[in-house]
Amino acid sequence: TVNMSSEEESEIDISNLTSEIDVEQNSSQLDTELDIELLISLVESRPILWDKTLDKFSDRNEKRKAWREVFGLTNPGFEKLEIKDQKLIGDNIEKKWKHIKDAYFRTIKENKPKSGD
Repeated sequence: TVNMSSEEESEIDISNLTSEIDVEQNSSQLDTELDIELLISLVESRPILWDKTLDKFSDRNEKRKAWREVFGLTNPGFEKLEIKDQKLIGDNIEKKWKHIKDAYFRTIKENKPKSGD
């Protein structure tokens, strides 16, 4: 889940993420196959995955449904895969999202003026 503290943080600026995400793109095959901008767009269009102000934010079934939509859109034929393969792909995509989100918040924190500056 994404913890957005203000409205401007809710809009992810892809250009600020690029260099930090590139550094993280060396650990798994998924990194080279998954379009980061597509993943950001798919998650962004499903607020239940990141907007804590929504009533349904705590609904695990709704979140799981939204994630499965993302998995299917990033992996054609996802629904035809064996359950263990679906789980592996899903876990990898959620992990990739966490890396993207963490990189975003690190960038925000690093660019935030320190007190007294």
